[in-house]
Amino acid sequence: MECLHCFKNWIGFWSILLGLSLSTPLQAQVCSQPSNLNAGNVSSSSVTLSWSAIQGAFDYTVQYRVGSSGTWTTAAPTTGTSLTLNNLLPSTVYNWRVKASCSTYSSIASFNTGGSSGGSNSCSAPSNTNTDLVQPTSAKVSWEFQSGAFNYTVQYRLETSTAYITVGSTTSNTILISGLQPGRNYVWRVKANCSPYGSDVQFSTPVATPASANQSAQAQMTEEPVISVSIFPNPATNYVQIQVEELGLQLQVLDARGQVVLSEIIRRTPHTIDVSQFRNGFYFLRLQNDKNIIETRRFLIAR
Repeated sequence: MECLHCFKNWIGFWSILLGLSLSTPLQAQVCSQPSNLNAGNVSSSSVTLSWSAIQGAFDYTVQYRVGSSGTWTTAAPTTGTSLTLNNLLPSTVYNWRVKASCSTYSSIASFNTGGSSGGSNSCSAPSNTNTDLVQPTSAKVSWEFQSGAFNYTVQYRLETSTAYITVGSTTSNTILISGLQPGRNYVWRVKANCSPYGSDVQFSTPVATPASANQSAQAQMTEEPVISVSIFPNPATNYVQIQVEELGLQLQVLDARGQVVLSEIIRRTPHTIDVSQFRNGFYFLRLQNDKNIIETRRFLIAR
């Protein structure tokens, strides 16, 4: 009994010395929230999330959800500063946040999953996005060619909706969005096959009138390819021949960066282009007639 009494006195002495009470549990250490939240390697069904390390943290917990509503889904804790989420919905805006073992949750960040056709982050999203011609039920949009891109995918949605509609893919730098509602606000975005989607671009369709409805129909008709063209050989080595049905066309060759490397007028068909001094890679052939109808084709130089 005397030894037990001595042991209790010894424990009490050290408790007082350390400023602790045997009857009060230890409180969890408080630290700052994780910062520098980033979403990378975004595809149609997965994303890799990362954040800055917090001193004193044992692990981190990530929560995510669709948009700004709904309940949070909590991922399994990780000891690292990154986490890959799988089985996500394509073309969807997600919110996410992260906390350390010793902190509260961070501020909310967001990311967009790509379309079902996939994509990566090996190049930047197309820039210089423009809404060129807006009619009550259609809009013609364009962007700059992106280095390393083979094709582009365009999506749009009503400004009041979170669900995007995919227009389709094209090797050109312009596309027509049709089937719109007059007098409504929309946004659209574009991505290259090697990039995530760019920022939303806003536009509004005008209220339909008999005159504007006729103009919209004419705009959709002229979007159909009216310049018949074929390129051979493709891939090419030293020359490219262009077969067209219309002479006097303005011809331009653009490299993968969108820079014009050749400009000529087609006087005969087939028209031959000397590409022996061009570097290997993808190029774009742009043809334009006197009605400002443009047709763009892609070809490859490989030696």
